[in-house]
Amino acid sequence: MKKIILLILVVILIIMIYKWISPQFNLLMHGITSDSDLNQVNMAFDTKTGPQKTQEAVVYRAIDGDTVELVNGQKVRYIGIDSPEIENKTECFGQQAKTANANYVEGKTVKLEKDVSETDEYGRLLRYVYVGNLLINEELIKGGYAKVATFPPDVKYLSRFKGMEKQAKDMKLGLWSDLCTKPPAN
Repeated sequence: MKKIILLILVVILIIMIYKWISPQFNLLMHGITSDSDLNQVNMAFDTKTGPQKTQEAVVYRAIDGDTVELVNGQKVRYIGIDSPEIENKTECFGQQAKTANANYVEGKTVKLEKDVSETDEYGRLLRYVYVGNLLINEELIKGGYAKVATFPPDVKYLSRFKGMEKQAKDMKLGLWSDLCTKPPAN
């Protein structure tokens, strides 16, 4: 009996450790084991041809619902969306938006697509983010984790995003749910 309990505790400990280190584990699973590997994966600029329209990178962590940090330390702000804030004062559905973003991208190789602008005023790359063929900016809008927010000239998917936002509003998902839209009771 003691051996079974000890075995269960060891399994639980292993699961907890795995969840804690899973982004790093995913990097290893993608064959990224050194700084030179990271530099190859996270090339944001090709010295021969200049800025690239698309690039691949590995996401280290989700900062919030519309911003991630790559394994090379570069931050990426998703184009065309705005999610609730979690810094200073957490807005309604902010933590859920961060969690959804993390579930989509943390520890994964993503494709970053540039529109017109390279960076925002904070030095973050401005990109559309894909996992496989899934456009994460759009998925976050579709799930009610973000709303459409455009800053010309970066408007490539504006009509597409507006359509997804309308669907999320009509279905009262996330930000559009009664939880976030009704005023608090007195």
